[in-house]
Amino acid sequence: MKNTTINITVPVYNRFYLTQKTILNLRKLDSSIAFFINVVDNGSSEELRNILIKFANDKIIDNLFLINKNMGVACAANIGWNCIDADFFIKIDNDIIIKDFKFIDHIFDMMCYVESNSAFGPALLKKMINNSELIKETPYGKLALCKNSLPGGALIIPKSISDVIGKFNEEYGLYGAEDGDYGARVALAGFKQYFYEYEKFFSHEGKWDSSEYKDYGLDKKKEYDKLFRVDNNGVGLFPLNLWLYQFCIRSWKTPQRFEICEKNGYNIKVKEKSSYKDIQKALLISKKALEYNTVRKQGKYMIKSHKTIGTVINKLKNIWKNCGQECTLENLL
Repeated sequence: MKNTTINITVPVYNRFYLTQKTILNLRKLDSSIAFFINVVDNGSSEELRNILIKFANDKIIDNLFLINKNMGVACAANIGWNCIDADFFIKIDNDIIIKDFKFIDHIFDMMCYVESNSAFGPALLKKMINNSELIKETPYGKLALCKNSLPGGALIIPKSISDVIGKFNEEYGLYGAEDGDYGARVALAGFKQYFYEYEKFFSHEGKWDSSEYKDYGLDKKKEYDKLFRVDNNGVGLFPLNLWLYQFCIRSWKTPQRFEICEKNGYNIKVKEKSSYKDIQKALLISKKALEYNTVRKQGKYMIKSHKTIGTVINKLKNIWKNCGQECTLENLL
């Protein structure tokens, strides 16, 4: 691990005290592996942004980006991910408080017990470990095989995975499904995912509901319900994308929706890439095709006719191919 580098990115949206505590504890990390702390602020209060600027000037933060408005977790995380091409990417939410300052070395020791090209994330619920079909005992706690998706709060991704499936999908708005989407793509690409016991390394001090953001007009539950719905009002974006990935209609390596268009010191502005309009059109056509050719039963989409679905899938594959998102095993693995 002598020449290994780690990109630690903290997406920030307010949480005045927790954000400071998260960053200051990260700076205390004692690691034999080189790491960089990148903070991307999503339009927080001026009071917090001034503190972040001081942290950057004092070298507590290695790289700071201040977006002029809230662009969502995935966009902020990807900006930090892009700024350093490291061997590993670790996303730390701004309510994760490190208490084991040898966190990096201990996590990397645990990685030796499973496949090297694997993703790792915290088991925020006990059942995530206990219900796993494969549990590995290590000197620093248990690792448990994850079949679905890892929580994004302290997610660890090796470059060998991101080189294949890219970074977070930026389509899900301010708060939503980027971690679930990423985990689905990791699994489809054939990589393993493992839970680790987060209590060994840090505490999660944020709230699960939307109460922290009630003054900012952000309701996490409403965002979540809209993205994940499968009901008479249609299919949400997450189950739609999952269907596209699973049937290899859409590439598992999703393009980034936004790009930095202006930079002034720490301050940046981002804009949507012009090429994304083709993706939006393909998503709309795919949504209509899925809803028309299926019926909803017990929260799931069931195919109306297996005789016609093959034709529909082939037509959609051509649409996604035309916007540069062809999915073939040959160009992904």
